[in-house]
Amino acid sequence: MKKLTISMILIICIILLSGCDEVGESIPSDIQIEYSDFDLVIDSNTNIVYIDNAVSNANGIEHHVYTPYYSKNGKICKFVDGKIIDWE
Repeated sequence: MKKLTISMILIICIILLSGCDEVGESIPSDIQIEYSDFDLVIDSNTNIVYIDNAVSNANGIEHHVYTPYYSKNGKICKFVDGKIIDWE
């Protein structure tokens, strides 16, 4: 039982100390966004645009869930040459 308790404490510590990196930079405020009031970010490796869904838990800790941003044509968007475009 003692080994199980120590193992569980170690696992919880590892989970609490691990984290995710931010996806990338925010979309500049002067960029025209078609139909969205969401906060958008750009993946620095792929230039794919994501919606930054910020969620706070009961303790006030904020977590971010990133979901792809789709155009009104149903295509994933990329940020290219200062514009949000459909990715083909």
